[in-house]
Amino acid sequence: SHQWGSDAAVCVLGCHGNKDCPTRYSAEEIAKHPIGMIGCDPPPTLWTSAVRAAARLAAGAEFAIFSGDFVRHGQHAMPSPEANVSGTLGDLSRDLAAAF
Repeated sequence: SHQWGSDAAVCVLGCHGNKDCPTRYSAEEIAKHPIGMIGCDPPPTLWTSAVRAAARLAAGAEFAIFSGDFVRHGQHAMPSPEANVSGTLGDLSRDLAAAF
């Protein structure tokens, strides 16, 4: 058996509520929702939670594949796009390896 997931679009830069978030939630509102806000790319906490849940549901899977967008939308607006995207992929890959 296997586990397949897709399109995480994780934002590791805390983009929730700042100029990159189209809904511009307040810091107080964001604090109430640690796994993300509607209209914003999800934080790493949601990715970690989803990967752990997938690993529990797919106990004994021979392999796991995650495809699609791993990094938040608008990578060009990141402070250092190449380093930020590579770092995000590394972080998410480590979470995936630890869960499975």
